[in-house]
Amino acid sequence: MKEKKIILMMMVLISMAFVAGCAGKTKASVTPFTIPGDLKGSVQADINGDGSAEEISFEKIADEYISQELILTIDGKDYDLTEGIYFFPEDDLKCFVIRKDDKDKSEYIYIQQTAENDYQSVTIYRYTGSEMQYVDEFDGAVDFRRYSDADNYEEISLTDPDDFLICYVEQVMSTLSVTERCRVGDDGRPLETDEYRYYISGANWDITSATDIPAGILKDEKAKEESQGTLAKGVKVTPFRTDGKTFIDLKAEGEDGIYRIYYKDDGGPIVVIDKSGSWESRGFMECFDGLMFAG
Repeated sequence: MKEKKIILMMMVLISMAFVAGCAGKTKASVTPFTIPGDLKGSVQADINGDGSAEEISFEKIADEYISQELILTIDGKDYDLTEGIYFFPEDDLKCFVIRKDDKDKSEYIYIQQTAENDYQSVTIYRYTGSEMQYVDEFDGAVDFRRYSDADNYEEISLTDPDDFLICYVEQVMSTLSVTERCRVGDDGRPLETDEYRYYISGANWDITSATDIPAGILKDEKAKEESQGTLAKGVKVTPFRTDGKTFIDLKAEGEDGIYRIYYKDDGGPIVVIDKSGSWESRGFMECFDGLMFAG
């Protein structure tokens, strides 16, 4: 009986220590707000994490058609943002206040911008309550539409700092949108959490192999081992996933399995390669028909 009481007391103490350790910690969260396509105005958002929305005044400093300066006024203090700022002033700015924990009482703000040719980028600032510090910027979007076909789509947005998608535009095998699963790192930058990026073009069989192409053959999308094979001429394919650096996995119409096409991007023309070196590298346009690139 005495031993049971000791064990029970220890469990109570451990529980109390856990509760005390968690007390006051801020749960990781995302607060979205949108700066509309006006040159001046104000919006409401809880930017300091106190549970109440603050008024955020904004002013976009623009020339004839582009803004490279954004002034935010929070609690009467002006913050002049110029680094990483480049957008059409008439377009909305999708903003996300990201709180990781309460270690330094600061937040990260992701500002999604749109510029020429619908080019999208995200600039990251760290807000300490008294300063707005530039952190980094990256191409892509954290608020976007994922289409399954021309009429059906899903709205995707950053809601969880530990699990979200970034949509990039890739110019390797056509101009295609590809998503990468990420989490917000301790420094505010996104960190990859998946070894693959997935295309969101849907199963459109518009691309055809124009010649025999050396390829790795995977039994299915879960397979880790590949065998050396060939993607034969005349096969209709669709891009499925990529590592974003060295290969693209293709699915073929009417076939099971994956064709893994390796490529080289060293700053010049991107070329399809054979890992064994027995096949002369060629450009993607030589290897595939039906590729389409945005201007």
